[in-house]
Amino acid sequence: MSDSGIQKIEELLGKYSKLTPKDVLIKDFFITLLNEELSLSIKKETVSFSNKILFLKTNSVIKNVVFLKKEMIIKEINTKFGKNTIIDIV
Repeated sequence: MSDSGIQKIEELLGKYSKLTPKDVLIKDFFITLLNEELSLSIKKETVSFSNKILFLKTNSVIKNVVFLKKEMIIKEINTKFGKNTIIDIV
């Protein structure tokens, strides 16, 4: 393979290496939303996303506040990322 062919492959792979997975974007948006709308601060490690469900591993006070505003949070995330991006928060 010529040097120009290798360079083109490196450029193509470089573009894809800068893409952020959607689940990371959703978790970041969720954390920002909690911070801005509910004045809650949580760590990224306390949030996971699988099968359209956001999982919280944090104290019960924060979980209760989130569950009280669950519909609003789900609506905001689905508005930003597309219908049925998430269906529940547990």
